Amino acid sequence: MNNLQEKFNKAVALHQAGRLPEAKESYKGLLSHIKNVDLYSLLAIACFDLKQYGEAISYSQEGLKFEQRKDLLEIIANSYVYLNDAQNAIQFYIKITETDPNDADAFLVLAKTLYKSNQLYRAAEAYLKAAQLNPAYATIYEPIGNILS
Repeated sequence: MNNLQEKFNKAVALHQAGRLPEAKESYKGLLSHIKNVDLYSLLAIACFDLKQYGEAISYSQEGLKFEQRKDLLEIIANSYVYLNDAQNAIQFYIKITETDPNDADAFLVLAKTLYKSNQLYRAAEAYLKAAQLNPAYATIYEPIGNILS
């Protein structure tokens, strides 16, 4: 096994063991040798779990330069939620629904974020799409859907 693979395996093991600060530093060290979407994703997840949302966004955006991936979009959107930046969160939740138009959960989270931002009509539209994709949501979140009635 080559040295970089060993370092990568060690970083992942640290991450899995919950040793996030050490995992983060290991991932960052690997970036000086390898730049790929998976490494940026792991680094973004470590930052998110450490509640370092700005860094999670930055590393996710770097990963998106390689490949448009739903997991990176989710990290960005969720980070913006924790940063109380609903408008940016909404933009990224919309990108998630565009990436995977059959993801009922993505439409539901979009609906909730729009609702909290007092964008009730748009929230209801997203909710209805979520309910179309997953009928179980129709009864759980019925009051949101009633906005369009």
